[in-house]
Amino acid sequence: MSCKWVEFVMSSILQRLGCTAGLITFLLGVAGVAEAAPDKKGWVAVLTDPNDKTWYVDNGSIQGRGRFRYFWSYTTGGTPYRENGKLAYSMAFYLSVDCQQKRFRLRYARSLDENSNTIKEYNFGDRLPLGSPRSGSGEEASMNYVCASR
Repeated sequence: MSCKWVEFVMSSILQRLGCTAGLITFLLGVAGVAEAAPDKKGWVAVLTDPNDKTWYVDNGSIQGRGRFRYFWSYTTGGTPYRENGKLAYSMAFYLSVDCQQKRFRLRYARSLDENSNTIKEYNFGDRLPLGSPRSGSGEEASMNYVCASR
């Protein structure tokens, strides 16, 4: 099964059924989670903060039009932190944003070691509340980039 075919099917399903937690969980299980790495084609750096942490958006993953968007994001750099007894150097995220209200929801996260191997995965679905990004943050830069596209 080719990645382009899976992307087409996922896009079609999302457009017809809407994006619910169960659907996201199903699609992540069937299609697998994309290996997040900013050196791959399509990743766009949207902010590097004073601590040398860089936020990326996977341009090819942006789904939706109008008010709501869904996309993959990735952070790397800054100070590594402990996760399950290992050092995590980066994180991959799947988020939804409400471009009209300028709010976001974290739906999925994956902490990665120095070789981009998964340390821990979090599948939040719709459980987390909508958040508002801090001014000047990587979340705000990511939201602004995604909402300005298409």
